[in-house]
Amino acid sequence: SWFNRPLVDPSWRMSRLQLIPAAEARARGHRGRSRSREAARRRPRQEPGVRVEHWREAADHAAQRDGHFDMKLNPASLKGLCAMLEDRHHEIGRAIREVTLEDSSIGKEGARHIAHMVETNIRSLQTLGLPWNSIGNQGLSYFQNALRANGYLRELDLGNNKVTAKGVKDIVQGLRYNKSLRALDLSGNHIKDEGALQLANEILWKCKDTSALRVLRLRGCHVTCAGAHELARALQGSTPNRTLAELDLGNNDIENRGAGSFKSVLGRPASGFDLLDLRENPGIKPNMGQQLRDAARLQRRERQVLL
Repeated sequence: SWFNRPLVDPSWRMSRLQLIPAAEARARGHRGRSRSREAARRRPRQEPGVRVEHWREAADHAAQRDGHFDMKLNPASLKGLCAMLEDRHHEIGRAIREVTLEDSSIGKEGARHIAHMVETNIRSLQTLGLPWNSIGNQGLSYFQNALRANGYLRELDLGNNKVTAKGVKDIVQGLRYNKSLRALDLSGNHIKDEGALQLANEILWKCKDTSALRVLRLRGCHVTCAGAHELARALQGSTPNRTLAELDLGNNDIENRGAGSFKSVLGRPASGFDLLDLRENPGIKPNMGQQLRDAARLQRRERQVLL
């Protein structure tokens, strides 16, 4: 009957508000609505990252091998990993020394779990890498108390996490009471001169007798000559910082005037400073580079300048 008769000929199919033959639709990759829904029901739902059982296997393997856990995790797996590392009686958790969670999109909520783990795990974890995770200033604020309480973490990588000088302020407050962290990487964050000034004044200068920080990486942080001058000032004077050994200021906006501030630092005899990285700063001319290298050669232990 006319009631059962299709309104559109079966050889045609609706696609993008146009009627095209079914054969042509298949050639273009279009699918019927009912067919796509059925395929979606058959397809298993997957969360981003790895599944929970996978990270447990990776953690077990890391504990038996070298203690380095390196994986991209989803939120559920991240919570499980943090809970395991917080448990002081967990055999695998105690064996893991390094954790790298690059580009896991943990955000501020994931940062909260990790910071609590750092605050609780006070013995085993020594290296923590969290680059490219969109932590932001709010997520970084959770690390203030974590760094105060933890006395065993040695290396912390927070590169490319959308952090500004406001976030650096929270990190600085935690580092003022931390006597274990030896390497801090804030590369790729827009901390600018204000953030560099906070690190120079509050850590390199005021905490020069208590801080253990030996490596500071500020590559691509939009630091200019003003920020470079403040960092250099903390490493010179009558009572300079003698702990910092490496400073990475590559890929910034530093020119000759800012680079020249490090000549006295490189030429100072009683100093533990060994390496200055100023690569990818187009404003630093070859003549200034030569002056810095000459200053570094004045000492018995030649210091390295990368330009």
